Amino acid sequence: MDIFAHALWAGAAVALARRRWTVPTHTLIATAVLATLPDIFHLLPIAGWWILGDGSVQALWAYAVAVPGRQP
Repeated sequence: MDIFAHALWAGAAVALARRRWTVPTHTLIATAVLATLPDIFHLLPIAGWWILGDGSVQALWAYAVAVPGRQP
């Protein structure tokens, strides 16, 4: 949920900015994507463990939707 939350907060900030200024849609999308990139980079080792090692997709999913402070 942490990854999704970062995208939502960034999207909400741009949505509020759109009320006052003209913000193109591609800027909204780029902001949400860039807000999630640090979290996606943290998932890469876990994805590699799943693909190349004996990890599981359940472990990857559990980390992706974990609440902050409760990661597996």
